[in-house]
Amino acid sequence: MGKRQRGPTHQARTHPGWIAAAALMAVSALVWAVRVGRDPNTSRPPTTALPAAAPAPDISGMTPRERANAVFDRIMAAAERGDSAQIEFFRPMALGAYALLDSPDSDTRYDVGMIHLITGDVEGARAQLDSLKQFAPNHLLGTMLQSTLAQVEQDESGMRQAYRDFLDHYEAEIATAGTGYADHRPAIDAFLDVARRELGRND
Repeated sequence: MGKRQRGPTHQARTHPGWIAAAALMAVSALVWAVRVGRDPNTSRPPTTALPAAAPAPDISGMTPRERANAVFDRIMAAAERGDSAQIEFFRPMALGAYALLDSPDSDTRYDVGMIHLITGDVEGARAQLDSLKQFAPNHLLGTMLQSTLAQVEQDESGMRQAYRDFLDHYEAEIATAGTGYADHRPAIDAFLDVARRELGRND
């Protein structure tokens, strides 16, 4: 989640393979920050040393929300490993699970946006972000999705704006009940550390 220099992006934005690779790197970096206790100096193990993916989870006895969460977690775990094959395998299962949920909330919109983004569907991710911002303009998950999207597009000013928005609204948002933050709290805490470090703020 570090800084990137903004440069020409038109070609990158129109090349699905590049977008998917950039999204995978961006999401993988955030997941890895959570796993290692948010230490930016921790070295990531090589992909070749990682174990093979575990079998697909048994979702037959789960509620629709639990099914969606379980498959989302598998996709994020695959992102940490850099396993694009597993991501593609679980993508339709995940999107199908989320499509069955009634009245999508901010948490749902964030999850679906991240799934789209990590598979290179920037427009799908942007649509979820726009919907989330309309639903809850100051929601922390929306700001996190906005930042990851900006990173994929090498938009440094967009990333810094997302960091500022996150810090400006963090205290009020995190104190609000029913905002769907519990399932993503480790990622939120990791993003908080990144935003403070990038902007040099301790609030």
